[in-house]
Amino acid sequence: MHNFRRIVKAGIFLLLVILINGGLDYALYPYTYSRAEMHQMEKREVNQLIVGTSHGKCGIDPAIMDEILGTKTFNSCQGGEYPIDSYYLIKEASRVHDIKRVIYELDPGYWVTGDGQNAQYISYIREFPISGLKFNYWKDKLLDGDFRSTFFPWYFYRNQVKNVGEIINRKRSDEYKNYSFAPFDSAAQTCRKDGFIKRNRVETEKAPVDPLNLWQDDNLDPRNVEWFEKLYDYCKEQKIQLTVVVTPVPEETCALYPENYKMAYEYLNRYLRDKDLLYLNYNLKEDEGYSRSILDFADQEGHMYGDAAETFSRCLARDLLCK
Repeated sequence: MHNFRRIVKAGIFLLLVILINGGLDYALYPYTYSRAEMHQMEKREVNQLIVGTSHGKCGIDPAIMDEILGTKTFNSCQGGEYPIDSYYLIKEASRVHDIKRVIYELDPGYWVTGDGQNAQYISYIREFPISGLKFNYWKDKLLDGDFRSTFFPWYFYRNQVKNVGEIINRKRSDEYKNYSFAPFDSAAQTCRKDGFIKRNRVETEKAPVDPLNLWQDDNLDPRNVEWFEKLYDYCKEQKIQLTVVVTPVPEETCALYPENYKMAYEYLNRYLRDKDLLYLNYNLKEDEGYSRSILDFADQEGHMYGDAAETFSRCLARDLLCK
């Protein structure tokens, strides 16, 4: 009898923890861009997927790709997306679509930094549908990480207590129920259903590049290389055409850190040279038709304005058409 009471008390305690944790998750974890994006990627007809970082998100326009190539493209790039995330996004897209080509936008800075324990760390995995693939993603990404990211996702938003009312109202809204991108629009950007974010030309201070993300050969994170290898192998096994693209960076930025960019591009040339893929580095190509002037970027790091992205995307699509 005594043991039974202990079991009941433990059960009640566990239930309370689950209820409180669920309440905090509902109240603090906001409506994220990843939620809307994963829904659109799953529901739209897609045969060409773009993965990578925020440079690709703002720089490669799916509508232009489709216009020139006759494809059905979705842009799954996002800030904080590391090779492991790109790998699982490709596998998830391939689960629901017949993917013919993957465009992997490669930002060298992401290869010399670790996957930070922040809100972006779990943004995609949280939105994956329940499946064996999601379990493997969790195992490979989070098992060795902070356990709070798995069991207490609201922990990353614990400083949002003052915004609880707004978060709850958003989750009750039609925008949330319909996976709308409208809440993420602003004067500085417009978010589209094909995953592209158009950066608008507004007056903002162009913050300098974070020196911590600049390439150093001895800072190369082997884990990022390992997951790119898995991505490459998967595309090859599935007969998916893989194209690696380094989007333009302002000439003014490259001039500030010439040795770092030189080392990065020399490494990539060596590493990718003998692989069965198309590699296009638009900071090395002698080409006309796209701009590398700081005036066509929203910041020094390399996020293009929408009109510059359209011009660049036409050049990229033309190059893919010729290959």
